[in-house]
Amino acid sequence: YYWAGNEHNLFSVWQFHYANRSDLTQLHARWLLDNVYTVKRDGIPGNDDYGTMSTWYIFTSLGFYPLSGSSTYLIGSPAFD
Repeated sequence: YYWAGNEHNLFSVWQFHYANRSDLTQLHARWLLDNVYTVKRDGIPGNDDYGTMSTWYIFTSLGFYPLSGSSTYLIGSPAFD
């Protein structure tokens, strides 16, 4: 079960890269950006302690994601031109 508000699940969407299916990363990441994160009062899922959920949104919107504890960045698709 995936819930976008669980900090332990933040990397789940990006794991498709390791199965050579970055297209699925982009499909699910864009869906989360468009449908789970909103401008409403409760627009950030879960507990945004220390900005973890906001940081996921920013990195995913920019089109890359840092692999924690390494110098690896997974490349995605930015949400804007």
